[in-house]
Amino acid sequence: TLARELRFVYTWIMLRRWFARHLTPLVWKFAPRRRAQAMREYSLIEKDSGCQILDALGLVSDPKIRAELFQQVLEEFHHADLFENACREIADAPVGTPVVTRDSLVKPGAGPEALLDLIAYVHIGEAAVDLDFGEYAGAPIDREIARAFARARVDEHQHVADSLRLLGRFDGGNPRRARWALFKARAIRAWRTYIRAMRVIGEVPLAVVLTALYAAVGLLMRGSSRRRLELGRAEQLEIFRAQWRRAGSAA
Repeated sequence: TLARELRFVYTWIMLRRWFARHLTPLVWKFAPRRRAQAMREYSLIEKDSGCQILDALGLVSDPKIRAELFQQVLEEFHHADLFENACREIADAPVGTPVVTRDSLVKPGAGPEALLDLIAYVHIGEAAVDLDFGEYAGAPIDREIARAFARARVDEHQHVADSLRLLGRFDGGNPRRARWALFKARAIRAWRTYIRAMRVIGEVPLAVVLTALYAAVGLLMRGSSRRRLELGRAEQLEIFRAQWRRAGSAA
């Protein structure tokens, strides 16, 4: 049921906050590559947030509100630069860029009425990010990373208040519409968090199976690999030539 899933999501969020404060610093300490990869991912997420708002600017007719939202876009892009710079500072090897699936929050052809739902979703997301960034900024992590989270949180904290204020500008003078939009935004975010959590949990058995498979293959190939290493240079070169000829004939 939806209530059960929402309880699961709430528990997952509380666990995330605990992980951010206590477990993540340990993971990043012993897995520096994962630490740099996380910074690259945060950079992409912040950039996507800015793009989502940028896509909706065409629906805003009030120039003052357009300016406010565009300022938030610039700040989100600035946050992306902060995390990207932190990634480059701490990385000791090239860091891959993950493929992030982007679901537009404003559907093609939507009218100005879609702005209320967008601002509600932005408000819920900014409130969650504000809490997460606060946990990371106070965690025992690298100074460069903590500084990036702390600097980004200053803007995110203001975005929470700004988005809540803008809800009153788009609800048509009906607070019930704003409350309903916030409820839908929480439900959508909770569902997406639930899906991501289930995807992570579902990948665990696959990782276990692949690890066992690689270990079994490694044990089976151990003897032949060791004998190959004991061969002399001339024998190694002859085997390589034979393999090269077979590859050329197969092509």
